[in-house]
Amino acid sequence: MNNKPQKPKSPKSSKPGISPKLKLSNSTKSKPTSKPSFKKIAVSTQPSTKTARPVKKSSLREVFSELNDKKPAHSQSLVKDISKSTPSAQLKYYIIFKPFGMMTQFSRENEKPTLADIKFDFPKDAYPVGRLDADTEGLLLLSNDTSLNSKLLNPVNGHKRTYLAQLDGTITEDAAKQLRKGVSITIDGKAYKTLPAEIKLVKEEPVLPPRNPPIRVRANIPTSWVELTLIEGKNHQVRKMCAKAGFPVLRLVRIKIGNLTLGNLQPNKVKELSEQEIESLVNI
Repeated sequence: MNNKPQKPKSPKSSKPGISPKLKLSNSTKSKPTSKPSFKKIAVSTQPSTKTARPVKKSSLREVFSELNDKKPAHSQSLVKDISKSTPSAQLKYYIIFKPFGMMTQFSRENEKPTLADIKFDFPKDAYPVGRLDADTEGLLLLSNDTSLNSKLLNPVNGHKRTYLAQLDGTITEDAAKQLRKGVSITIDGKAYKTLPAEIKLVKEEPVLPPRNPPIRVRANIPTSWVELTLIEGKNHQVRKMCAKAGFPVLRLVRIKIGNLTLGNLQPNKVKELSEQEIESLVNI
């Protein structure tokens, strides 16, 4: 007689191929053991008694000046065009003769003079269209018409800017040909081939207001003048182009933007554009 204890038989599954343990596990997951809890949130309909932190306000001219400083002139199309909301009667256009050493902005960052030092009551939303380096003099356009950004600053539009440059040494025709075709310069650490430019050799010294301070010249080295017309405005482009051709720039003056010219305008002086000048400007 076999007295060995027999193992209990496992209960049979009601469905073939599925173990009781698996079935038990699945049934446990399908039935939550507890109900989800919800937190009550109190909502007040009364206004808050906390005082809002004051926000520093900036005028539009400071915002646009900062953008012009941080971005190259050809990339100003990112500036929001708000001129559509400004009545045409309130749109103003000015040109100034920016002197040597002045920053192309209204906000002050250091001891250098800025556009705020010019004694003229510009509209609060006027800003410089494009920029001139501190060491570059001449024609600068200011307006509260922001549509001018893409019209004047995008090289795709082929808008012309003309400069007079006094060079260290007597420029040769071969050097002028190089500048006309375009030369390789460095922009933001990368090689860049300039677009073709119009170059004219100026035989007689042009009539310009004296620079303050005057340029430094070498007694035994003559200087020469050249007129350059570009359709682009990379950082320090004219200076880099002339240096590449072998003739560093001693003095640089912008004399023309499109059909706008300096005329008899003197440094630190402002001229509001006439209706005819505005029409030629906005219809570019």
